[in-house]
Amino acid sequence: MAKVIVKGFLSIREAMGGLVQVEMEPQPPRVSRLLDMLAERFGPRLAEEIYLPGGQEVRPHLQVLVNGHHFRSQPGGLEHGLQDGDQVVIFPPITGG
Repeated sequence: MAKVIVKGFLSIREAMGGLVQVEMEPQPPRVSRLLDMLAERFGPRLAEEIYLPGGQEVRPHLQVLVNGHHFRSQPGGLEHGLQDGDQVVIFPPITGG
Protein backbone atom coordinates (compact mmCIF):
# COMPACT_ATOMS: atom_id res chain seq x y z
CA MET A 1 0.00 0.00 0.00
CA ALA A 2 1.11 3.52 -0.77
CA LYS A 3 1.31 5.71 2.33
CA VAL A 4 0.95 9.34 1.31
CA ILE A 5 1.59 12.41 3.46
CA VAL A 6 -1.01 15.14 2.99
CA LYS A 7 -0.47 18.71 4.12
CA GLY A 8 -3.26 21.27 4.04
CA PHE A 9 -2.87 25.03 4.23
CA LEU A 10 -5.15 27.95 5.03
CA SER A 11 -8.85 27.01 4.84
CA ILE A 12 -7.95 23.43 3.90
CA ARG A 13 -6.02 23.00 7.15
CA GLU A 14 -8.90 24.52 9.09
CA ALA A 15 -11.29 22.04 7.46
CA MET A 16 -8.87 19.25 8.43
CA GLY A 17 -9.39 20.14 12.07
CA GLY A 18 -6.20 22.19 12.25
CA LEU A 19 -3.94 19.20 11.58
CA VAL A 20 -0.63 20.12 9.96
CA GLN A 21 -0.43 16.81 8.11
CA VAL A 22 -2.11 13.42 7.89
CA GLU A 23 -0.98 10.10 6.51
CA MET A 24 -3.38 8.35 4.15
CA GLU A 25 -3.36 5.05 2.26
CA PRO A 26 -5.64 5.52 -0.74
CA GLN A 27 -6.77 2.38 -2.53
CA PRO A 28 -6.40 2.51 -5.43
CA PRO A 29 -3.45 4.88 -4.98
CA ARG A 30 -4.75 7.74 -7.13
CA VAL A 31 -5.20 11.49 -6.54
CA SER A 32 -8.97 11.14 -7.03
CA ARG A 33 -9.26 8.45 -4.36
CA LEU A 34 -7.10 10.45 -1.96
CA LEU A 35 -9.35 13.50 -2.28
CA ASP A 36 -12.44 11.34 -1.76
CA MET A 37 -10.91 9.76 1.35
CA LEU A 38 -10.02 13.15 2.78
CA ALA A 39 -13.58 14.40 2.23
CA GLU A 40 -14.95 11.24 3.87
CA ARG A 41 -12.60 11.51 6.85
CA PHE A 42 -13.01 15.23 7.56
CA GLY A 43 -16.60 15.73 6.44
CA PRO A 44 -18.66 18.27 4.55
CA ARG A 45 -16.54 21.32 5.32
CA LEU A 46 -13.50 19.83 3.59
CA ALA A 47 -15.63 18.36 0.81
CA GLU A 48 -16.93 21.87 0.07
CA GLU A 49 -13.34 23.16 -0.11
CA ILE A 50 -12.35 20.41 -2.57
CA TYR A 51 -15.41 19.93 -4.78
CA LEU A 52 -17.82 22.12 -6.69
CA PRO A 53 -21.48 21.86 -5.59
CA GLY A 54 -22.69 18.36 -6.39
CA GLY A 55 -19.45 16.80 -5.18
CA GLN A 56 -18.27 15.39 -8.50
CA GLU A 57 -15.80 17.93 -9.85
CA VAL A 58 -12.70 19.33 -8.15
CA ARG A 59 -12.77 23.10 -7.80
CA PRO A 60 -10.83 24.51 -10.77
CA HIS A 61 -8.59 26.80 -8.72
CA LEU A 62 -7.81 24.32 -5.93
CA GLN A 63 -4.08 23.69 -5.75
CA VAL A 64 -3.19 20.03 -5.31
CA LEU A 65 0.52 19.40 -5.66
CA VAL A 66 2.03 15.93 -5.76
CA ASN A 67 5.71 16.17 -4.90
CA GLY A 68 5.63 19.81 -5.98
CA HIS A 69 3.78 19.29 -9.28
CA HIS A 70 0.14 20.22 -9.83
CA PHE A 71 -1.99 17.13 -10.43
CA ARG A 72 -3.46 18.72 -13.57
CA SER A 73 0.01 18.71 -15.16
CA GLN A 74 0.61 15.04 -14.35
CA PRO A 75 -0.19 12.14 -16.70
CA GLY A 76 -3.75 11.08 -15.93
CA GLY A 77 -4.66 14.20 -13.95
CA LEU A 78 -6.94 13.08 -11.13
CA GLU A 79 -6.13 9.46 -11.93
CA HIS A 80 -2.40 10.09 -11.52
CA GLY A 81 -0.88 7.27 -9.49
CA LEU A 82 0.58 7.86 -6.07
CA GLN A 83 3.64 6.13 -4.67
CA ASP A 84 4.66 5.27 -1.14
CA GLY A 85 6.15 8.37 0.50
CA ASP A 86 4.62 10.90 -1.90
CA GLN A 87 3.79 14.28 -0.42
CA VAL A 88 0.55 15.94 -1.42
CA VAL A 89 0.01 19.60 -0.57
CA ILE A 90 -3.46 21.13 -0.87
CA PHE A 91 -4.34 24.80 -0.61
CA PRO A 92 -7.05 27.14 -1.89
CA PRO A 93 -6.34 29.91 -4.38
CA ILE A 94 -4.32 32.70 -2.87
CA THR A 95 -5.32 36.22 -3.80
CA GLY A 96 -4.16 39.59 -2.74
CA GLY A 97 -2.81 42.80 -3.98
